[in-house]
Amino acid sequence: MARSTSKKKDAGQVTVRRARIDCVDIYEIKDNELDQLEKGSPVELQLNFAIFAISTAFSAACTVASASFDKPIYGQIFLIVAVVGFLFGGYLLIAWFRGRGSLKQVCTRIRARMRPLPAADPETCVDDSPIPEKLDEEYEA
Repeated sequence: MARSTSKKKDAGQVTVRRARIDCVDIYEIKDNELDQLEKGSPVELQLNFAIFAISTAFSAACTVASASFDKPIYGQIFLIVAVVGFLFGGYLLIAWFRGRGSLKQVCTRIRARMRPLPAADPETCVDDSPIPEKLDEEYEA
């Protein structure tokens, strides 16, 4: 139902274009689920620190392997940095790998609440419907 006017546009008028939506699914969520989605997952931060620690450890290990030090304490410091970096980076990498699906689980739990539409329902949402020639209806405010 497009409404058209033959008036000339004023400077204050805005053209609003609207495309029809056949179906909308609305999901209800709990406060704690919203908090989890809002905070995001800490695993991305764990991955960032794991990459940093492992990169630093590789750099320190390459330095120990290829450089000669005037004082042996410098070589020991680089060796300690390499070992601690590999251990800490490995721990964070494992923690990231184990926790990377936590937000997916929350979203899956929310989506599981939606009951599937019955097959005999004629008002089902179908994404493969033919595209009409004119998708947008223009309205002038």
